[in-house]
Amino acid sequence: MLVLEKNIKGFNIIELIVVLSIIGILSVAAFPNFSAWQKERRVRDAAVQIKETLTSINAQVKRGLYAYVQVYFSQTDVGLEVISKGMKIDSFTSLINNESGDDNWYDADFEKCNITNATLKPDAAGFWDDWGGISNNNEVRRVLLDVGSPITEGAVCFSKSGKHYYAEEDLDDPLGPVEVILVCASGNCGVDGDGFPAEDLNANGKEDYTEKRNFAYRVLWTRFGDISLQAWNPKLAKFIDK
Repeated sequence: MLVLEKNIKGFNIIELIVVLSIIGILSVAAFPNFSAWQKERRVRDAAVQIKETLTSINAQVKRGLYAYVQVYFSQTDVGLEVISKGMKIDSFTSLINNESGDDNWYDADFEKCNITNATLKPDAAGFWDDWGGISNNNEVRRVLLDVGSPITEGAVCFSKSGKHYYAEEDLDDPLGPVEVILVCASGNCGVDGDGFPAEDLNANGKEDYTEKRNFAYRVLWTRFGDISLQAWNPKLAKFIDK
């Protein structure tokens, strides 16, 4: 019986070069979009974590675990550090009833939203009872986020009723605590004087914006614990709720 010889063919070198060239061209074309997607996701996830940190510590105030809390922000060499801290009812009651000495709550120079005292209660020199990343307590947290922000260092503090509401450093303003933090892909976010992404990010049109792609998000809050998340829309030139 005769067996038909199979005609088996493979890629020749020219065909292989053509295929690899096409793959290379497609990869180069797709990489900017993939890179932009990664940056956008990183910034969005960071903003969500900030919102969750604020929401979580506010929930502990409402349920009565803490009477007074703080969310602290600090720009480090590796990203934005966010720490929540809590003060229990007994500690806070003792503090606000103190009207003498160095810990006089009603002294104009007293740091009501303390960011410098790292000593914890029950040490007599302590300010906070629990500190994210230090205390063995899941109700407070510390997260390190690979994003930029105009804030170098700042903190906001609030109580259950909203009666006690203070801020420190970059979040402190003569008109009252700043109620927003902006995060972006890198650096100081390139914001203008009003805290919006600067116009020069769009100076050369869509391609330039895609290249720089700051993907700005911001988290807002109020003294009563209302937390919201917004994303910057470059086409509308404004932030929109997410």
